[in-house]
Amino acid sequence: MSDILLTAENDISILNGDFQVGDSSQQEIESVLIAFKGEFKNTPLLGVEIFRMLKARNTRQAITREVNEQLKYDG
Repeated sequence: MSDILLTAENDISILNGDFQVGDSSQQEIESVLIAFKGEFKNTPLLGVEIFRMLKARNTRQAITREVNEQLKYDG
């Protein structure tokens, strides 16, 4: 998927005074993993909340299942 790219700090990447555009698949996955439910206004149920899941000591299976479900939901 081609979209506006983000920097490592999640800022919009600008190159020569213009938005940098390219394959954004990996950054979209990263965004879904770190997002909390409700952060995406158009899809309020999207978000893995990975840091919360890791702190809560969920099993590897539970985390894998949640990641797969959320990525399927994202499309």
